[in-house]
Amino acid sequence: MTESTFWLSVLLIVYPHIIFPALLYVLPRKKTGNLRKGAAGPVAIVCSVYNEEKVIARKIENFYRIDYPELELYLGLDGCTDNTMAEIRRAVRDDRVKVFAFPRGGKVSVLNALLQKVNQPYVVMTDANSMFRPDAIARLMENMREGVGVVCGRLALVDEEGHSGEGIN
Repeated sequence: MTESTFWLSVLLIVYPHIIFPALLYVLPRKKTGNLRKGAAGPVAIVCSVYNEEKVIARKIENFYRIDYPELELYLGLDGCTDNTMAEIRRAVRDDRVKVFAFPRGGKVSVLNALLQKVNQPYVVMTDANSMFRPDAIARLMENMREGVGVVCGRLALVDEEGHSGEGIN
């Protein structure tokens, strides 16, 4: 191996993990002018559901704990064959939770069908087993402004005891 091949290999390993993040941090950010930071308005949370009887009640309870004024949850059942619908009936407290049953077609098919039913200008897509902090939607909306089409939250994977599998233990 030549010396230049060695250093190129080192650069290819180091660049995405150290150099690129450092450049993003130190380079001046583009000014957005007078754009209003943050947006406000009705939000739809959209979720494709397939055989989620073990977590769907917790998802609905989590929805009710979200601190955001104009919020609805759209659940699209993707041909469920378990007791998901019974769990939904037990957990739903008001008409802010909208439930639609579809024949089995896959996640993308259900999400596309649900998006046709949404009336809100802002949409949050999620999975049945993804839980939100009470301020999550408000924090996402703080980052919406003119010219921004998508914002993303942080996903933390935790086990049933609340322990994260991420980072150094």
